[in-house]
Amino acid sequence: MSGTCIALVVDDDESIVRMLRVRLEAEGYEAVLALDGVAAVELAVERHPDVILLDIAMPSVTGVDVLDRLEASDATRGIPVLVITAYTQMIDSVKGYDAVKECFVKPFDMPSLMSRIREVTSRCA
Repeated sequence: MSGTCIALVVDDDESIVRMLRVRLEAEGYEAVLALDGVAAVELAVERHPDVILLDIAMPSVTGVDVLDRLEASDATRGIPVLVITAYTQMIDSVKGYDAVKECFVKPFDMPSLMSRIREVTSRCA
């Protein structure tokens, strides 16, 4: 193992994906990006990231759909997920998933998010 942690960033808002990529790479992470739920599941299976930053409110395949698919697969079931959403009412719908370690509401506090990412990826650092 190279020691580089992989973070999968999933959001249909390209500006958020770009912002998180820049910050993650500055912190030494390899950022893998997905703009929709279908790509997110495919990349999770292919790359087996150390953490997934997941938006919930996405068109077509939502973040909840992604969580269902991740949980249903032995290959992706144990990957920690940090939910990032603008819709606080959606947080309750994801709290029951074992993979969900914390929920952040947009606009989120970047230092708090990065701190939590470091915590859940401490095994690969």
